[in-house]
Amino acid sequence: MSAAQCFSGDPVAAINAATNDPGLFHFKELLDLPEVQELGAVNPALRTLEIFCFKTIHDYTAAGLPALNATQTEKLRLLTFVSLCGQGKVVSYDSITEETGVGNVRELEDLVIATLDLGLVEGKLFHEEKEFHVKTTVGRDVHPSEYQGLLDKLVAWQAHSHGVVASMDEHVQSGIKRHQDKKAAEAEREAELAKLKTEVIEDMKNQKDKGSMQFIRSRQRGRQGHFRR
Repeated sequence: MSAAQCFSGDPVAAINAATNDPGLFHFKELLDLPEVQELGAVNPALRTLEIFCFKTIHDYTAAGLPALNATQTEKLRLLTFVSLCGQGKVVSYDSITEETGVGNVRELEDLVIATLDLGLVEGKLFHEEKEFHVKTTVGRDVHPSEYQGLLDKLVAWQAHSHGVVASMDEHVQSGIKRHQDKKAAEAEREAELAKLKTEVIEDMKNQKDKGSMQFIRSRQRGRQGHFRR
């Protein structure tokens, strides 16, 4: 379900519905609706939606906006933890506590487990080290100010990918050439061995023929001597 589907004519009601929906964690489509934007930059509902899109629970507290209900608070804590996981592969308990505002380790681990169950992050808790090791995390909504940076990263990734593909192709071609050279060398050795074998057989045949001729001549000389006597 898209957050924009929460809109049925009343933008404030749509924002309230989206931020309370337990299955919604991306809100940019709702934020971009003209009816929502018409609320104006200082409207509390619009400011709330912007924080749910791009920011953290600390930002909400600092903004002096009306208190969130329990569902909204939990959701914004989840989103804050997702943002932390997007900043590094290892997240300490201290940073989770500071950024999300949880009261104790039990609440912290419950928050992390809830995030894992929802599929927002993948990783593992290390209780003794008091760390969460991140494997993967979903992305939050992207603020327009981040578009260029994201584009630069994509361009750099594309260039790197092309370089990797070119390097792989070079290795493949080099491997093919080595294989072809090896096959050619083997064929050349086989040809040399075949030639040598033919020469040896021919030489043996010549030696045999030569020996036979010598034997015949010897017999002939022996007979001639016998006749003379």
